[in-house]
Amino acid sequence: ITRIAPNIQEKAANKIAGMVDIVARVINEEDERFLTFKTSEVEFGGGRLTLLAKKIPLEYEAFVKIYEAVQNEVSANPETKTKRERKAKDTLEAATQETEVATEEATSSGDNSNDASQPDEEAPVNEPDPGEETPTVSEPPTMKKIKPNREPRLEFPSEFAGEIIYVGKRTFAKVTKKVDITGIHSVGGSGGKVVINYRTKFSSGTLELYDLGPLCSKSK
Repeated sequence: ITRIAPNIQEKAANKIAGMVDIVARVINEEDERFLTFKTSEVEFGGGRLTLLAKKIPLEYEAFVKIYEAVQNEVSANPETKTKRERKAKDTLEAATQETEVATEEATSSGDNSNDASQPDEEAPVNEPDPGEETPTVSEPPTMKKIKPNREPRLEFPSEFAGEIIYVGKRTFAKVTKKVDITGIHSVGGSGGKVVINYRTKFSSGTLELYDLGPLCSKSK
């Protein structure tokens, strides 16, 4: 025997192991049967929970006892995470961070344009003293032209008939590149958002892309 593993494809075995709490196998030693949770290079194992014991008697009471012990430990310390859960959390946080950065980049042009349109507050005018020469007022500086966001758009029907939600095509491709999309739905009408349901090898969640509005045509 060179390796102990399930008689299914390795990819499928790893996926199932990541979905269950415990992976165990039954062994027989001198007419006594045990449950073993040992994992090594030649022994397949896994599961979401980390068990302190590597082998217990093949008895229902013993199994329930060790399972409840690890569940109580997780409940008492919410910060305790398994390796798979930490990896899933890191994957989700990375995808969420990419979404936020991409959304900020896509909407920054519009925010800068709004800021540029706000007039500066007028400074108080000091009346010159009689006989003093009135200084020449210089022309205000020319406002820098804000480059509009010309990222190609993807159109999604909103919750209201006749209204469309526009999201950046490159942004959408970037945030969904490393996940499997399980569903997409719109929230609100124009100015709303598109909610993307996704899953990875170890977790699932949602991403949100907000409406950028239609792509403005280039001025001549």
